[in-house]
Amino acid sequence: MRAPRITGWIAAVLLAAPATATAAAGEPVPIMVSYQQGLYGSLPLYVATEKEWWTAVGLRPSFVTFPADGEQLGAGADQVWEVAATAPLSAILGADRFGLLTVGIADDASDASVVMARPKEVDAIFKRPAFLKGKELLATPETTAEYVARACLAKWRLQPEDMHVVAVDPADILAHFADRDGRIAALSAPDDYALFEKRAGITVCSGKNAGVMIPGALVARADFAGDHPERVARFLAVFLHAVAWQKTHRDETLALMRRFYSGYGIRLSDDDVAKEFDTRPTFALPEQLKLLDRSHGGVSAADGWYGRLSAYLVSAGAVQAPPLGESFLSERYVRWVAGDPVLKAFAEGE
Repeated sequence: MRAPRITGWIAAVLLAAPATATAAAGEPVPIMVSYQQGLYGSLPLYVATEKEWWTAVGLRPSFVTFPADGEQLGAGADQVWEVAATAPLSAILGADRFGLLTVGIADDASDASVVMARPKEVDAIFKRPAFLKGKELLATPETTAEYVARACLAKWRLQPEDMHVVAVDPADILAHFADRDGRIAALSAPDDYALFEKRAGITVCSGKNAGVMIPGALVARADFAGDHPERVARFLAVFLHAVAWQKTHRDETLALMRRFYSGYGIRLSDDDVAKEFDTRPTFALPEQLKLLDRSHGGVSAADGWYGRLSAYLVSAGAVQAPPLGESFLSERYVRWVAGDPVLKAFAEGE
């Protein structure tokens, strides 16, 4: 996740789906959909549009896209969009600032936020992590990359105070990481791919290694979800249908990924595209139900993930008391899909 910057919003582009038979009676209804450009968790929305699946559940989407978290979040506060795929910290900040509601999990990005070291220092770090004491950690504040870096330090029995933490933008990390020895860098995809391909850095720890989850978020404005819960459920059904299709159509999904990324100026090698697909799990309807289930102890697996992320934002001073539980993460809409025979069949179909 990139550092939030509220710099305005990009104009919406209306994409009207062709008139086909729909699962819902009557004409398709409108819905304003947002996603981040080149964010892997947004890919199912792109796939669904390319495959013209929206009218199957009676939706007529319009899309507005953003290059960064902050711009997307600001547009949500201005009611530019109604539902979205976004990064987890944006979901929490949006909940804190204007009541954004998380309604599903987009993907698992825990293997895509990493700590990298210069190749010649990797062995020393693995052999004795205390080697890092007093050295520099380059990180962008209030990002999932910094969150993962803190978890990696804890795994190595180090504290942030043991290192000299330098706040820099990802672009500056890419430009200056190799300037001198004694540095590690916290980055997220695709920036870490760029550093690796330059042979300037090698991953020494990821969120997955450190035992923390980075759950991409499917969100809705709370006012829209309250007024139009059935449209939120239909939105989820389309997303989940695309997820189910991607799981069984790897080659075609990789081809669509290349188009998705290149359309926003993100150039990844074939190996990097394949790595994105292979290391970024997505969750079909049965998995969503399990991840959001609060029937055992009143706390779901997803509650735990977002709780840790919220604690990180509190420690960073970004929020004071972020909303948790049902007021932040609602299982209602995934259960709506599961309880509607037409939506369930579509969500689970390929």
